[in-house]
Amino acid sequence: MPGAFEDLLNKSDRLSIPSKVISKASSGSSYKTRVDLALNDVFRRSEDLWKRKTPAEKRLSDVEIGLLLGGKGFALSSVPQMQEETGENEAEELVLPSSDCQHMLNEIYKTRVDLALNDVFRRSEDLWKRKTPAEKRLSDVEIGLLLGGKGFALSSVPQMQEETGENEAEELVLPSSDCQHMLNEIVAETSMRTRLEAERAFMNQRVVDQAYTTSKSVTKATVTIPSSRTANLDSLTSIMPGDGIELTFAKGVSDYVVQKNVSMLALAFKEAASKSRDDGIVTLWGQALAPLNHPFVASGTAKNFRASVSWMKHIIDTTLEFLHKKQVNFKFLGFLFLLIVPLSDGSCFISYMETVVENNLAVARRGGNPTMLSLIDAFLNVKHLKPTQRHTQDGVYGPNGHALWEVVYHCLRAGELQSVAKIADSHLKNLPSCAAATVALLQLEKNKKLSADIRLKVKAEWRCESRSFVDIYKKAVYCALLGGDVPEVCNNLENWLWLKLYPCGIDPALSPAVFRELQRLISVDYGESYFVGNDGSVLIYFQALWLTGQYERAINLLYRNNMLVHAVHMAILLFLNGVLILVDDIGHPILLSQQEDPVQSSLNFCRLVLFYMKGFECTDVERTLDYAYFLNKMESPVGGNLFYSCISRAIYLSDETWRIIGKINENGVRHEGLIDKYAKDISIEDAIAKVASDTEVSGDGTLAGQLYMAANHVDDAIRLACEGLTKEITRHKDAGEARELALWLANICKNSAVTTRRNTLDALPTLYLLLDLSTFFQFYHDNKFEACMEIIKKLKCIPMNPDEVQAFVSTFYMVSDQMRLVLPDLCVAVMKLLAEELNRNPAASDELRPSAKAIILYIAMIPYRFPSQISTQILQLSTIFE
Repeated sequence: MPGAFEDLLNKSDRLSIPSKVISKASSGSSYKTRVDLALNDVFRRSEDLWKRKTPAEKRLSDVEIGLLLGGKGFALSSVPQMQEETGENEAEELVLPSSDCQHMLNEIYKTRVDLALNDVFRRSEDLWKRKTPAEKRLSDVEIGLLLGGKGFALSSVPQMQEETGENEAEELVLPSSDCQHMLNEIVAETSMRTRLEAERAFMNQRVVDQAYTTSKSVTKATVTIPSSRTANLDSLTSIMPGDGIELTFAKGVSDYVVQKNVSMLALAFKEAASKSRDDGIVTLWGQALAPLNHPFVASGTAKNFRASVSWMKHIIDTTLEFLHKKQVNFKFLGFLFLLIVPLSDGSCFISYMETVVENNLAVARRGGNPTMLSLIDAFLNVKHLKPTQRHTQDGVYGPNGHALWEVVYHCLRAGELQSVAKIADSHLKNLPSCAAATVALLQLEKNKKLSADIRLKVKAEWRCESRSFVDIYKKAVYCALLGGDVPEVCNNLENWLWLKLYPCGIDPALSPAVFRELQRLISVDYGESYFVGNDGSVLIYFQALWLTGQYERAINLLYRNNMLVHAVHMAILLFLNGVLILVDDIGHPILLSQQEDPVQSSLNFCRLVLFYMKGFECTDVERTLDYAYFLNKMESPVGGNLFYSCISRAIYLSDETWRIIGKINENGVRHEGLIDKYAKDISIEDAIAKVASDTEVSGDGTLAGQLYMAANHVDDAIRLACEGLTKEITRHKDAGEARELALWLANICKNSAVTTRRNTLDALPTLYLLLDLSTFFQFYHDNKFEACMEIIKKLKCIPMNPDEVQAFVSTFYMVSDQMRLVLPDLCVAVMKLLAEELNRNPAASDELRPSAKAIILYIAMIPYRFPSQISTQILQLSTIFE
């Protein structure tokens, strides 16, 4: 061999001058570049010498050895001959000195000849592809490119480092297509896992305001009223729900999921509140249901509908009706709200007056017909039991001589327009100073509205006469018709709200600006610090927000003050009625207010429901799914249906997979589970497929395959079964969960035609093949060699005759990825079987040698790289057949 290289050196020195040149511009190129060129030149010159000096049989044997051990094999006969070019135009170019070839040859010989040849093979690959015609390459493929199509592992290529002075040249190997494919798979798997973890992290978060975690201590001031039961409305402890209340609410939610009746749901929530036997909860829900008890049709988006005049009129009308009937539970002294004891039954305004009268019959002296006027007269008797200095005007009314305007005000406050018209017709129409107001009161009884002309007349009368008004109730009646404040009458929040809203309610041309200004006054100008601070009340602020249509702020207030259960169920009612303004991104806080208009707020309904579900998601799966159902139309942070994500999470936390999904029998038929309760609104198959996908990402391929089958995603189930079988075969695990899954799937696909409805079943042949190979390896590990050979001959998955190799190679692109992973173990197993048979029966060498040769040629020619340890085993086994 040294003589051959010396001869080669002499020839290359003579031929290098006209054939290898580099430009002057690159004269300063690195030593690595010159080594590359030298190696290419060496390889080209050595081809002819190799053919002349090595016998044909020896060359074939060496090629097989080189192909099995090399990282990037190819046929020596396929190396192209580079044509040498000379020209006078290249006279100015710098010729590569032959000393470089000498230096490189010496270095190669010193290291090891086999390593040098492998390095030559690798470096000549690109040159061979560029220089060799397509027809020449096809003819040379007979020897084969072992691992040629898929590149090579970096660890299998010898790295030669050359030092020139102080610089060290390092080999740079480009990533192969195998490596790129593996990287793509890793990136895809990592991306799926990241998405799943991000989704779980979102649903697992607890965004808790400091106001929520720290309970507020509210100082209560009470005033005793005889014959009434004491109840503290603002005691947060008293209205914190227990498990019983939560379960009662949950029962209403469960019934709604089946019946889809919002009205029945509202009644169920009201009943749940009443069962709490807490006046605070009853009053709270009485206010909450006030705007929802009257029918309305929400059109367009909730934000646009809530900004419409029709919705504002609805809010005003329902709030006024509530204020006409509902008794005030809070007393307003000056500009501070102080808590007082309410009536035990939270009765309406009329019932409240009746209760006061009944508890004070001797003082009330109610007689005659039980009309509204007689009730008001008796109530005022009790109210003015202790005589106080009062300024009255325009006379008195009734047998007890109460101030005329005070009676008119109480009739208006109770919503009794007929009584107002009666007094106006009998006592006010003869008074010139209030002629316009009298006409207005008479018109209200007929039309419920004030015309623009009458309103202008009342305004003019107010400008002229207001300075002479000494009766506060007369001022209050004019302010109720025109708008304005009378602090002496507004001794509580409800009276103040009524006086603000009543002029809007009787105005046929409602101005949205007036109503929005009232909202701004409550939520921005006054705000929580005014209503709640300084011995104030959370419930007072809630009432002010809710009755003026600021639902999102009111719900957020309850959420931050230990009343989450009520906040969630009120939000659910608003959401189902289509009037809850939602945030655009569920990653936002619970309440999001616009900077340009703080009154405009939106609620993160999704987060609120998820937060509420935290209390029972690990213990009560059915209740969790019922509440998660309201998130059906929402999208999760990583895309997809949020309800499906909640189903997947419920299974992940509870481990009650088949109770939730429904059991699937041996024939692939799924029985009903908890999710079938929502079948009318969701796709059951898509929901199960989401669970299967998350389970697959979590690493449980067997369970994921069963879930995919339950979702009728048979292709995905087969894919997982094939992947599981591949892992079991390569890990020498004869019988495992993957094989059981594969057998189950194969039986279903064989006997059922339902699976083809939405599936291509392209991977089904691969599943059958892998099952047979799994059986093969079972026999192989049990030393049942004859049965193994029978299986291989029937399967015909690898060539057993050299004449079949080319056909197998040409169809290798059709071999599935799972089968390719099993192929190295299969080939080495068959080689061991052949070697064992040869050892037992040496006389059969002529029959066994072609099979071994076919396997070796097949390995050499397919574009797939075997692991190095398996290639070494096959090489060692091949020597047995020489």
